[in-house]
Amino acid sequence: MKLISIRPAVQPVPALAFAVILGLSGMALQAQAATATASLAVTARVNGACTIATTAPVGFGIYDTALVGPTLAVGTLSVSCPTTQSGTISLSAGANEGVGSTQANPTRRMASGTNFLAYQLFTDSDRAIVWADGALNTVTHVGTGNLATLSVYGSLAGQQTAVTGNYADTVTATITY
Repeated sequence: MKLISIRPAVQPVPALAFAVILGLSGMALQAQAATATASLAVTARVNGACTIATTAPVGFGIYDTALVGPTLAVGTLSVSCPTTQSGTISLSAGANEGVGSTQANPTRRMASGTNFLAYQLFTDSDRAIVWADGALNTVTHVGTGNLATLSVYGSLAGQQTAVTGNYADTVTATITY
């Protein structure tokens, strides 16, 4: 007795026909998407404060005592006020304030030990208006919300008697708003 194996003939099913059959039978393969959530904080702050900072010091460089005229230098301050604020910028007389100094007319001096060099700071490039500490001779900044640069004009008087050394002073810049 001979065994005969019967195999059914397999007909290839085209891919498109297979997809149609699956779609019609409700057995379509679908990718399942997973989800995750997170909270996103959104914040804002309305700053009612003005700010002030030094961006470049008033550096006179090497001082020549034989010069008749003044030695000039320019420094800068950066100020910012919101659009709802304006500020008045004043400069102190410095850490080495001279005799007879007033808020309206400060006597400024740089020191090297016990030795001094007199100088002055001005609001204008002509060096006609002394930048003072108080209500007089100050600079007003109208708030725009943007950073503004203000020039500080310095003048170091000529022909001062001075000994060799490094002279310095610290002036406090204040914005009142």
